[in-house]
Amino acid sequence: MTSTTLADLMGAVDTQGPAALFAALPARPADDTAAQRFWRRASHRVARGGARALLQAALEEGGSFADEARPLAVKAGILLPAGPAPAPALVQVREFPLGAPAFVVALPDGRLLVSLFAGAWQGALAEPPTVEHPRREVTSNRTPTPKQVQPFGAGRIGITTSDLVLMHADTLAVDKKIADGPKKASEKLMCLVAGDDAAYTGDSEGVVRRLDGKHKLTAAKTRHAGGVHHLALTPDGARLASVAPDGLRVWSAAALKEEFFHAEKAVRCVAFTPAGTLVAAVDRPKDGARELLVFRGGTTPARTQLPLAARELAAIDDDRVVIACDEGPLLLVELATGRVAGCMLGHGPQPGGLAWSPALGLVASTSTDGSLRLWDPNRAEPLGPLSRVDGLAAGGTSLLVDRGDYVEFTVGGTTVTVDLTGDELLVRPDGQLGVVRNGQTVHLVAPDGSVRELELDLEVQQMTFVPAGALLVAGPEGAAWIDPSTARATSTAAYSLTGDLCALGPIADAEARVVSRAGSTAVLAPDKKKPTVTTVELAGGAEPEFILGPGTVATLASFAAEGQVWSALLARVTYPEGQVLATWPEVQQEESANYPTSLPGQAHFHGRIAAFVQAGADTLAAVSNDGTLRVISLAQGEELLRYDADNALANLAAASDGSFWAVDVSGRLLRLTSA
Repeated sequence: MTSTTLADLMGAVDTQGPAALFAALPARPADDTAAQRFWRRASHRVARGGARALLQAALEEGGSFADEARPLAVKAGILLPAGPAPAPALVQVREFPLGAPAFVVALPDGRLLVSLFAGAWQGALAEPPTVEHPRREVTSNRTPTPKQVQPFGAGRIGITTSDLVLMHADTLAVDKKIADGPKKASEKLMCLVAGDDAAYTGDSEGVVRRLDGKHKLTAAKTRHAGGVHHLALTPDGARLASVAPDGLRVWSAAALKEEFFHAEKAVRCVAFTPAGTLVAAVDRPKDGARELLVFRGGTTPARTQLPLAARELAAIDDDRVVIACDEGPLLLVELATGRVAGCMLGHGPQPGGLAWSPALGLVASTSTDGSLRLWDPNRAEPLGPLSRVDGLAAGGTSLLVDRGDYVEFTVGGTTVTVDLTGDELLVRPDGQLGVVRNGQTVHLVAPDGSVRELELDLEVQQMTFVPAGALLVAGPEGAAWIDPSTARATSTAAYSLTGDLCALGPIADAEARVVSRAGSTAVLAPDKKKPTVTTVELAGGAEPEFILGPGTVATLASFAAEGQVWSALLARVTYPEGQVLATWPEVQQEESANYPTSLPGQAHFHGRIAAFVQAGADTLAAVSNDGTLRVISLAQGEELLRYDADNALANLAAASDGSFWAVDVSGRLLRLTSA
């Protein structure tokens, strides 16, 4: 497809979908020009964000499209980051909206074989061509879709929960089911690895099996004392490694004869280098040990400390391995020195599969956010201390960040550090006062770092500022109004709500509504010592999350679609009647408001919402594991602003000037403003 303007490209994506963009992607960028960087960003976002996601890519990367993109982005409501540049090691991304990729294998010709929860796919990052299946009549629609697929001989092999299946090399249609696999109902196939001459499986009962070229299946005489969750094969197919809760076993692959057993719990994954050196990763949450084990010609490994929890690893060459971590980043580790030589940011949480493609010179990884990503390890960044962010709050242009052991309060570009941590953070709308609550103790932090403290006699679960200026703190048994200038309670209220609080917000100059998860609610005012408590059931069973005004609240929900979790900023409802006024996304029936029937392609979050805040009257903002920030008007039932991040977003704060702060899973703090 040829496009001379950004508008042409956006129109093609609108009419043809993501295929219009993927068809134009090179298998591997030849250089690092602005145009190539634009294609990388666009490929990362277009499947999830559509044509408007191209605007963000054009604005971030500059180049020939930048001037054209700016006025279009203002009109479309695109948020832009004022912070770190996009990760240089991230080459390009393929999104799988209809099935999250779980495993990936690099094929010799430079293509990738990806196992999805909703099927399998092979090709470059462009859409693969349709190939007719020559033996369609032998394909049984009663055979479940394989959950892991690998090359095997001239075709492909996959595993379902209980079966090995042979598949056509081009169409990936199932040709044959292999008998003599697990027989008991309790036995389930958990992992698969295949070489040129044989394939190997591990099951939930600790049994390792070998399938030879004649499709004969044999089981090892020794078994693990638990389910086998990871397998690796040497490049020449001579040795096999298997991992289970009891430890790591190495076998002669042809005979399945055990060579040695490394009895260490919490081994998560293994790999072999091209020369056959065995490497394994350990993560022991009990003592915090995160290590890379290197077995050099013996059974006693050399150990290297890792900064993050390894989830998957792959060898690039005889001295370097790449490690995908639970927290998202990919680490590049030198085996000879044990040094973390670089870090590749931009992945998102919980990578699933990892593979090195010598043909492309790139690392391929899959993620629970529904993406397949390609990385250039030569562009890996130095790994500095990973920032910890346990919470954040904003007001005006000021920001309060909980770093785990201390808080940072930034006002007017000046940051002070205070030796405090807390359960909840809040910043006054004018940005000149930060509040840190630790249990029943409220700490008031001034811009110069000085702190005043107030110990309360009531259980506090939420707090907010009312328009009159007072700080209101509330719990299930009472509330108090605090004068920030004196750090003293000026008024209190006593009541009894059923359940923990889920919403607290102002409804007038000095009044507020408090709501519990059981539906108990009360209107709080400084002159009401004992406010009336009522109980309301919201339509669809939804729980209130935000007080939008005197008579409306907002609710939040997650729902399942096509085997995956999707989330939505769900409903704007009247209160206390509980009648649904509007929903986002739109749902067909009022009674299904808590579980809408939205499908992929409609407005929603792909993945769970990680954090959400009130961004204005009747307006909510949320960040999700899919890396999007969205600002939604529940009154209008539409999306107002949006940002698509490289990483999954984990936290969020909204400022009164219309900007946002977001934290990604690598700990990077982004400030987002309107274009």
